Amino acid sequence: MWMTGAALVYALAAPAQSAGVRLPEQTTVADRAYGAERLAVAPECLESDRPPDPRCGDSLDGRGAPPEAGVSAGRAVLVVPHLLSQVVFWPVLKTSAFIERHKLPQRLRAITTSDDGLVGVRPDFLYASGFLPAVGLHVFYGRLPGHSEIVTGIKTAGPDVILAEARLRGPPPWGIEIGASWSRRRDRLFAGIGPQSRNDPAAAGHEISRYAADIGLVAATWSSPRDRVVITELGADLEWRNYASDDVRAGPSVAEIYGAPPASCAARGLPEPCVNPVAVPGFDARRLTRQRARVALDLRSAGHDANGIEVALAGIHTYGIRGDGAHHVRLALETLVALGGRDRALILRGQAAVVEPLGASFIPFDELVSPTGAAGMRGFPLGRFRDRSGIVGTLEWRWLINSSIDASLFTDAGTVAGPWFEGLRWNNVFPSFGAGLRFFNLKDARYWTAEPGFGIQVAYAPAGTGVRLLLTAAAF
Repeated sequence: MWMTGAALVYALAAPAQSAGVRLPEQTTVADRAYGAERLAVAPECLESDRPPDPRCGDSLDGRGAPPEAGVSAGRAVLVVPHLLSQVVFWPVLKTSAFIERHKLPQRLRAITTSDDGLVGVRPDFLYASGFLPAVGLHVFYGRLPGHSEIVTGIKTAGPDVILAEARLRGPPPWGIEIGASWSRRRDRLFAGIGPQSRNDPAAAGHEISRYAADIGLVAATWSSPRDRVVITELGADLEWRNYASDDVRAGPSVAEIYGAPPASCAARGLPEPCVNPVAVPGFDARRLTRQRARVALDLRSAGHDANGIEVALAGIHTYGIRGDGAHHVRLALETLVALGGRDRALILRGQAAVVEPLGASFIPFDELVSPTGAAGMRGFPLGRFRDRSGIVGTLEWRWLINSSIDASLFTDAGTVAGPWFEGLRWNNVFPSFGAGLRFFNLKDARYWTAEPGFGIQVAYAPAGTGVRLLLTAAAF
């Protein structure tokens, strides 16, 4: 029974299938593991009982072509962590082998997908420790002209959590995507602003509290082809937010922990308790416009056992409308180094961001840098740290388990600081450690480029709130 349940999650969560990608039935597991690059070879090279053929990279004695020098060096460096990880993930390896052998993913996907793979429905499940879970489904339709696609879905946990989204992806050569979303959560987290010490964050007044918010977003994005050395992305957003400090879930209200004196509440015409605008700036209705730009220099090779580096610079200009006084700019620098071996990779990722007000404006609390959550410091919940700048570094070892799932061991370390990293100190850096299983896109031979939050991850932070579980199944 437990193997069947694992097969269901594996089959229905694979993002490549939700995007309408179907692989030929005659390909083998090894072929699928190599992704688009392996499937692009001549058809005769895919035959299992063929004689050695130099056109397919074979030697005449039947041995495969020798690996490149860089690949051999990468394998030597990664052999020890790979052997250790094989022991840790032994039950997962056995389960995935059972799933592949009995073709359970193909059978389960056939139930929820059309024969051409362009129309289907998938169940959704989203959970992160410290927050309410959400379940739902999403539908994709890819029979529009020019290979355009519509994806829409909803996840909920009742009236306390509602997440709805719809996206229209234009023809691939256009690189255009238009989307709209609306989310309601009554368990969002706020734990103060400013650097914290590993010794006792609560002692400095950074206690965890909760607030409620309804957030609507309309976004349009254009991106250049992903197979180029320089990748450009431009976008524009319109966002509105409404906050509340009453009727919250999963902890004390932000008005209790970061409340204003009764006289201040009365002067602003608010009932007690109310939120202190100094401790939580911008805790009122927000109406924002954004202009986004990102340029990435991707020097990684396109092959399966790829090595290389990627550097990206992103900027976001935010301007308040309809009486909203927010006006600021955010800059972010991202770096990624990949050291590939055969079906495995060592990843070093670094991120740094800073937000700066323009003119006499202020920065709302939820526009500050917060390097936590699934895309940053995974041992800490989203919103645990906030300030004018922040950094996070990741060291991660990833390897293939089967044709569309990999495992990982990782460590993250990061913190926040004042304007332009003012006050950044070693004792303010918080580490976390963990492991995960993630689903990746079969269309990309560099499987490690999957989003960090895809799949199942377990993380622990010595100075955090204990072990955290992050689960995203059949995500958009």
